[in-house]
Amino acid sequence: RRLIPIFAALIFWLIGITLQIFKPLDKSADIFFIFCQTSCLFLTSGAISSMGPSWVFGLFNILIWFIGPITVHFHLYFPQSKPLRYPIILLRFFYLVAIIGSIPYLIFGLPTVRFFPWYPWLITANRLFLSTNLLIVVYLLFHDYRFASTPGVRGKIRIVVLGGILGAIPLVALTILPDGLLLQPLIPYPYAFLFVALVPLTYGYAIFRHRLIEIDKHINRGVTYILIYSLLGGFYFVLYYGFHSVLPPNFGKEPLLNTFLVLLLATAFVPMYRVVQRFVDTLFYG
Repeated sequence: RRLIPIFAALIFWLIGITLQIFKPLDKSADIFFIFCQTSCLFLTSGAISSMGPSWVFGLFNILIWFIGPITVHFHLYFPQSKPLRYPIILLRFFYLVAIIGSIPYLIFGLPTVRFFPWYPWLITANRLFLSTNLLIVVYLLFHDYRFASTPGVRGKIRIVVLGGILGAIPLVALTILPDGLLLQPLIPYPYAFLFVALVPLTYGYAIFRHRLIEIDKHINRGVTYILIYSLLGGFYFVLYYGFHSVLPPNFGKEPLLNTFLVLLLATAFVPMYRVVQRFVDTLFYG
């Protein structure tokens, strides 16, 4: 039961880190990384809040306020950007509400806040606010699917829409809303997070498979640099060992030898880079 949120958090962390390694200069890629890492921290703090120190449970409650606006923020740019004015104003309002909702935890601390008479109302407002944000995410996904920028995009974002709906609707309808209104979720949070794990899996698949964020050329470049520096490092050690085997022992310690090797590798860098880049392009594009 306790490992299920950790497993979901691991999926968010891995997908976010993988995209961050090869990310392009794309705003949606940066927000996706923040969304994944915040979700990872949210799930992890929730999993250990019942057995850890009180500040962890306080962090979990603060993240419940912020995870909704961050999710809405991400979906304003993914799977396609929405150049609309009013959603940005609404997003700023959501962040303001999240800051106001977090203030009691920051000022009084969780042990004190839990004894205030209005604490149950704060929890209810928290859950309703999160549900509202997730339902807005579902609307944004439907909007992207219905008003696709090009005919081919609609087919690509179908898997994103499906993953987002499967992650949001069961969590809202069967866990968050019953917990906020009745203080008793129908499906416990750890099991509901299994649905949440579908979000990074489907989003990551769509990003890499359908290139919703153009990362293929950045992966191509990353692979090229990894190969070229690995080859240069290997050549350096082979040449260094060869010179040490032929030259007198004292000569091998002179700076002249290292200077010569560095200049030799610098000269070989450009032609070697062209050969490796051509090889990688052939593997990527045929």
